Amino acid sequence: MSSQPILFYFHLIQDGELLIPLMRSFVEEGVPVQAVVTQSLERAYPQICRSLDSEKLVRSRVNQRNPLSWVRILLKSRAVVTACDCNVKAHRHGYRFIRVARALRIPTFTLQHGLENIGLNYSDEEYPLERVRFASDFVLTWGTPEMFDPRLPNCTRKKIQPVGILRDIPRSILPPVRRICVFENLHWGRYSSAYRTAFVEHLKEILEGFQDYEVSLKPHSAGNWSSALRKEDWVRKSRLEILDPRDPGCPRALDLIHGASLVITTPSTIAVDASLSGVPVGVVAGEGLPLSRYEPLPLLLGEWKSLVGRVVEQEYPLSVLNEFIERNSVSRSGIHSARAFILEQSR
Repeated sequence: MSSQPILFYFHLIQDGELLIPLMRSFVEEGVPVQAVVTQSLERAYPQICRSLDSEKLVRSRVNQRNPLSWVRILLKSRAVVTACDCNVKAHRHGYRFIRVARALRIPTFTLQHGLENIGLNYSDEEYPLERVRFASDFVLTWGTPEMFDPRLPNCTRKKIQPVGILRDIPRSILPPVRRICVFENLHWGRYSSAYRTAFVEHLKEILEGFQDYEVSLKPHSAGNWSSALRKEDWVRKSRLEILDPRDPGCPRALDLIHGASLVITTPSTIAVDASLSGVPVGVVAGEGLPLSRYEPLPLLLGEWKSLVGRVVEQEYPLSVLNEFIERNSVSRSGIHSARAFILEQSR
């Protein structure tokens, strides 16, 4: 077995949800690993380093603006894994890092990081599917090529290696409590102002209609859109808890899900995490949003109160959670398959 480590590139806070469980899997097999954390991530979210240190995972810091400094680390590595490395602005640093690794003939792998993944199964005017490219040799995905958009370019399709869902999500064993957890990624340009307004109005309705339920709202860490709501009178007078993802003490999304009796979310991978956890979930729909990928989960095109009522009366059909997962993956847990494939390709 090679003594050179497999590198894992961290640039966004959400990278840890995917990369740390995969790193842990390699360590369990005695395979050396090393986290490469960008300086910007370390400064903005020092908790990512604390998470790596708590797992006793080796890490190093890189300046994402100095490619020459990457070479020293890359030349001592066996392979490189990123959570995303496509050629869009948010992921450009990983894209550049992987291109340098490939120039050095180091095997490279990137992961499907969400249910709707730019370059695989999500396309709009800003991120047209036909123009998004991945730098890595392989893209490890939840499902087979047939599960993705038929417009997927051949240069991407031939990189796909199906392994299953790359998330370490146990089923919730906590007793249900009277708590509704709401998640939003409303900073994303896909949403209209009418959608955002309706989201807030329906949130107010469940606060008023279900007084014996605690309600938490967690914004996406990249946008933190709902943090501005804290200044509004109705929030200050309500029991709504708006969490701050930039706060090192902010609970993880999975901990919130496991402590909830219902999850309501804008279209996002939170729906997958809740389904894998066995927690009822509804997805906030809107006119013009293509959400067939989320079926058969409840799609909330209008008020949320009916869904909450079904959960209160224990009438939520839990079978839809498994159906949703099966429609979108070849396996509930692809971590071991991903590890085996990476090892095989980096001998």
